[in-house]
Amino acid sequence: MFCHTTPCDKHVAKYATRPLSVISDTLSVALLPLSRVILRGVRDTYTIQQSYFTLLEEIGMDIPIVLREAGLAPQIRELDQVRLPQRQYYALWNILEEKAEHPLWTLSLLDHFTSEVLAPPLFASLSSQNLTIAVRRIADYKALIAPLEYNCMKTDEGYCVRIEWDQSYEIPVSLLLFELLFIQKIGELGTRKKIVPLSITSTRAEQLNQLYASTLGISFSPDSTHSITFSEEDALRPFISANERIWRVFEPELNSELSRLNEKSPMSARVKGVLRQLLPSGQATIEAVARELNACVRTVQRRLQEEGTSFRTILHDTRVTLARVYARDTGYSRKEIAYLLGYSEAKSLSRFLRKPEEL
Repeated sequence: MFCHTTPCDKHVAKYATRPLSVISDTLSVALLPLSRVILRGVRDTYTIQQSYFTLLEEIGMDIPIVLREAGLAPQIRELDQVRLPQRQYYALWNILEEKAEHPLWTLSLLDHFTSEVLAPPLFASLSSQNLTIAVRRIADYKALIAPLEYNCMKTDEGYCVRIEWDQSYEIPVSLLLFELLFIQKIGELGTRKKIVPLSITSTRAEQLNQLYASTLGISFSPDSTHSITFSEEDALRPFISANERIWRVFEPELNSELSRLNEKSPMSARVKGVLRQLLPSGQATIEAVARELNACVRTVQRRLQEEGTSFRTILHDTRVTLARVYARDTGYSRKEIAYLLGYSEAKSLSRFLRKPEEL
């Protein structure tokens, strides 16, 4: 138990009785995405706070030019926050990569973050007992702020966090690096100690090594997943900022925000999210999807029909998209890809690809 006053203690008295929307506008909030898989929280727009652009200006970005190139109106700088669809969210990061004066701009951005500039879910996570609990809590509310998902797990090596996203989009390498290293940043903010990951893996390891390995002093390992792993000692090291009282202040409003998010989520997007998790098990049926969504089969079918699609169409499209991504970004054989898509043999895969030669 810590008796001294932490940065979190200073904030909680000020914000304890205020709604989350007010807290978001008052704190110096930045776009800081982290998460695990949110099967029931798929969303098609994501919030960027005004202070995000302020931080980018601090590292030398010309924001008016960035906004123009990204197809965004300059007036959004006058708003407390702006919501971007997934396509524009990634487009903005691509423009930032293009306009950056050097490839290490992502590292400069990370250096500017302190506990005072965290978005509410991330600020609240610093009240956790340690990094494992902090990341899981952040993961639960990732869908509120970005189209990336986190899957947290205990492995023989240590504590691993995997990044996942809609494979219809190619994530900018700068955003991938930011996501991986921001988990490390959270641990360092909470413990006030330097944390060195045991390993970082990615399908784009070669590109990451070329751009960042010498500066960071770490090597990215090629793998079929994008992940960062910490030792058990680092993952369980107590946070100096631990304070359950703060978490109890934030949690109800975060849950309320997530509930509103789920109510607005298109059924097609939610079904697609569940299918990505169920396909490797071979249980990707509409009955299994409905159980995951806590809905009846007829409700799922009706909602999909209202959105102009069907379960069969979404299943087909999801398999096609994932098959081509696996073929492009991994060294998996056709047999292994077929298994990941829920097939018992490779030849079954070709029937679902319009252009099987692309594999």
